[in-house]
Amino acid sequence: MRLKKKRGMFMPSSAPLFNVGGKILQTIKDNGYEAFFVGGCVRDFLLQRKINDIDICTSAPPELVMTLFSRTIPTGLQHGTVTVLLEEEMFEVTTYRTESGYQDHRRPDAVRFVSDLREDLLRRDFTINAMAMDEQYNIMDYFQGQEDLSNCVIRAVGNPLQRFEEDALRILRAVRFSCQLGFDIEEQTLLAMQGTVQGLQYVSFERKVNEWMKCFRSPHVTKGLSYLQDLRVFEDIAPFSTFETGYQQLFHYPLTDLDETERWLLLFRLTPQPKPIILDFLKKSNMDKHTKQILTTEYELACDQPGLQDVNHIPHKALLELGVPAIVRLLKLNQLLELGEWDHRLGDRVKHRHKALPIHRKKDLAIDGHDVVQAINKPAGPWIQCMLEDALEKVLNRVLPNEKDALLDEIKRQLRTEKRDAHE
Repeated sequence: MRLKKKRGMFMPSSAPLFNVGGKILQTIKDNGYEAFFVGGCVRDFLLQRKINDIDICTSAPPELVMTLFSRTIPTGLQHGTVTVLLEEEMFEVTTYRTESGYQDHRRPDAVRFVSDLREDLLRRDFTINAMAMDEQYNIMDYFQGQEDLSNCVIRAVGNPLQRFEEDALRILRAVRFSCQLGFDIEEQTLLAMQGTVQGLQYVSFERKVNEWMKCFRSPHVTKGLSYLQDLRVFEDIAPFSTFETGYQQLFHYPLTDLDETERWLLLFRLTPQPKPIILDFLKKSNMDKHTKQILTTEYELACDQPGLQDVNHIPHKALLELGVPAIVRLLKLNQLLELGEWDHRLGDRVKHRHKALPIHRKKDLAIDGHDVVQAINKPAGPWIQCMLEDALEKVLNRVLPNEKDALLDEIKRQLRTEKRDAHE
């Protein structure tokens, strides 16, 4: 089926990427083969969503694709995939194929290259991801993907039971698309997900966390929670089983008003698991290093200050070291858990307190370890850091001015006092 895409619906921001990709399509076609844009980029094009990358499918064998372009990477030749680099952009170009034998509920045991576009699209997960498009924006839609987009429905391609038996991760992908797009999962597709959900036990911990992270940052996360509850994945399928109680309680909170970090922290707070269990989950997950660090630091802060709700009771040092966003999140979640709502002026109030601090970064302290070593005739050791921390506290609490001489004089006085006390 070929349907002409209306030019009025074309996303101008996507034009450069499609224009470059169109050159790849044309080169392949000039050599006697078919080539189309495929999958998520076509779906997002039709939905007028932002497109970050473009996949291409082709009847050309992967070895030939590598000869047609000067810069290529053999990303997965055994599966027919070659990455083509053109004009500083990367495009995955994959030969039409069919798949069979999914012994691990994830990857095909055998891949067979074919020459028919419809056969290739038939192996894909959902109708909204099983459309192709040429460089003139003509849509190839064999499974009513456009109709399902219009009806806001997620439907498996072909036999839904077979799709999820082939790859159990598709169960979480369906939930994720529901979270991202606000779509409902079609009845037969959902029934097939329920019938194959135990296959998720064979999917790696990291892949499951990765899909759920995408759900957690999506606008319709509550819809995804509802589906996961229906699927009963909370009961005995890690990592969801770790947070079963927390997931059940999330429904009572306005998740759409919380960002991804706040949602994770709220889940951790609602989960009656020992602190080491939560930290071990973070350690094992494939979250990026920065996200892990933020969640670990702020979860530990929440464990230390579970009832703190007043901006004025935040220690100066915590405000300086953790920064405004972390403190706002702590107070916001504490208030939400205790009162069921939070003061929406928290951000401004915390910023005001932070601005009023004598210094705003630890490195703004007028002295450092080198200054202390030069001023004190004493072997270096852990005592230096203790003295610097004490000096920081005194500056933040306005006991001392942030001046080098004043701070070094105070350290000398403390050391004399300690020495005298030791001799008494």
